[in-house]
Amino acid sequence: MKNLILTIALILTTVIISHAKLLNIRNSSTGLDNPGGSTFVLAQVSMSNQQGGTLAANVLLGDASPNPAKEYTWISYTLPRGTQSAQLILRNLLGNQITSLQLDVLSNRVKLETGTLNNGIYIYSLVADNKTLASRRVMVSN
Repeated sequence: MKNLILTIALILTTVIISHAKLLNIRNSSTGLDNPGGSTFVLAQVSMSNQQGGTLAANVLLGDASPNPAKEYTWISYTLPRGTQSAQLILRNLLGNQITSLQLDVLSNRVKLETGTLNNGIYIYSLVADNKTLASRRVMVSN
């Protein structure tokens, strides 16, 4: 039964990743170094500035690597200029929040510990200044 569940999860992950790759922009097309062939979600976001206007900003949220994850996974991100606070929120497929990590607005990568999580597919979201900017999926297989 356990093998059947893992097989189904792997098939679902393959379908999800294949679909995501059709929709995502490759790093090489955004002018970023792409040695591992990772994909990123590129989102166009409008943010309010202090003068009451809006600014358009590109936000990148990278693939979790490794994916499937065992003990941990690394996630790359780029935040809009002027971001005051940012979080990476991890949810299960039911939408329940599992954990939340405060992100360094000056950094571009975070380590997500997955060793204590149940096997399955999770959704991680990049939240900046209380706005969800992009979301991706990671599979945990301990």
